[in-house]
Amino acid sequence: KGSSSEILIKKYPKIALCAVRLIKDKDALPGLAKIIDDQERLIQYAGAMISTILLAILLKRYFYLPGRSVQEAVGFWFLRFLIIFFLRIGILYSFYSSELAATFKVVTKTFF
Repeated sequence: KGSSSEILIKKYPKIALCAVRLIKDKDALPGLAKIIDDQERLIQYAGAMISTILLAILLKRYFYLPGRSVQEAVGFWFLRFLIIFFLRIGILYSFYSSELAATFKVVTKTFF
């Protein structure tokens, strides 16, 4: 009682409901465990994520122009953010779509 998790659960009860549904689902947690079991693919995934960091750095240098207005700078930052974000989501989906399918189903059932 009185812990930060209790406050979080009281404020957002759907998070607790989602956690319970994930634990009860027969495919969700084993699917997540399969991600860790396949070390070769996990290393390839880590390499792909590291390459997105390098791409983000290159995009930052490419989009950098001195004397740009604040609005333009924020716009290019947001564009770079969107590119990298959706690239990372795509990489995650391409590597682990079958393992994450059950978890995604539980999460969408709970929140949407």
